[in-house]
Amino acid sequence: MAHQSKFTRFGAAAVAILFAGACADHQPTAPGSLAPRPQAPRFNVMSTVPGEVWLCPLGPAGSYSYSISVTIPANWTNPQPPGYSGTYTAAQIAAAQGNQVLDKGAAFVLSNPGTCSRIFHVTASINYNYGAGTQDAIRVVTITETGAPAGTSLDHIVSTWGNGGDVTTLGPTANVQVSMNDFHGAVAAYWSVPTGCTLTIGYWKNHAGLGRGNQADAVTPLLPVWLGTANGLKSTNVTTNVQAVSILGYDDDASNGIVKLKGQLLGAKLNIKAGAFGGAAAATILSSDGFLATHNEADWSGLSDTQQAQVLAWKDALDSWNNGLVGPPHCD
Repeated sequence: MAHQSKFTRFGAAAVAILFAGACADHQPTAPGSLAPRPQAPRFNVMSTVPGEVWLCPLGPAGSYSYSISVTIPANWTNPQPPGYSGTYTAAQIAAAQGNQVLDKGAAFVLSNPGTCSRIFHVTASINYNYGAGTQDAIRVVTITETGAPAGTSLDHIVSTWGNGGDVTTLGPTANVQVSMNDFHGAVAAYWSVPTGCTLTIGYWKNHAGLGRGNQADAVTPLLPVWLGTANGLKSTNVTTNVQAVSILGYDDDASNGIVKLKGQLLGAKLNIKAGAFGGAAAATILSSDGFLATHNEADWSGLSDTQQAQVLAWKDALDSWNNGLVGPPHCD
């Protein structure tokens, strides 16, 4: 990273106003139906304080725990033009380490709602000349979320540093790395969402407002639901409670695994639309949708043993998720 500007600092009050405004003005959108991945908040890192790293906990109210570590690579390359690179000596690394501060220690707790907090900064500019230009000590800062309020799940992290744009890291990955130096700042925003709870396909079948003893219709307001990608060649668009009950009410002793997969997939998507966080099931849902876009019940007997085993594995994974054995707990 080249020396682009004089090493300057804002006052503490100005920083607090800047970041409080950033968090307030760029709140992420509400979670979506499957995997809520809003890209906001977007921060202009060049308007942040050079030589500082800030952290913003976003989402449900409560206390969030983090850890931070900072390393100065002995060998480094700046991929941005003009492509500076170099090697630090042990003495240079020690000198740079002597001019940096973990503002909240190596482990700390932040509360939300609240403003973004500075978690690391350098106290002096340290420059080394590698012939191609003056370079200052590059630091790799690793931030990890180690705890969050009960009933929440980490959806994604938005980080930005240097001259680059936003980088989104999807949960459940809880750590990010940002590169910074005396002349560039960095920001990481952790977005959490309510975890919610799940219900079995039996619940949804019996709460569709149909037949003797059925409860009020809780299914129709959540429709339509695609089983398979939208408008896929063999995808099923579930648009009525009658259609939903037919899919949910499969015979567990039946031999057709695609019928079973559709039932559990519909149950999972109804749970997500009802508010359960789908992160733990997202990969299975994605794979199942891809398969069901090109296969229907009539294709079961033509599948290889390996393909049939895969379909049943997806069904079992969604069954476990719908029953609260993995991911969000089962609703009481």
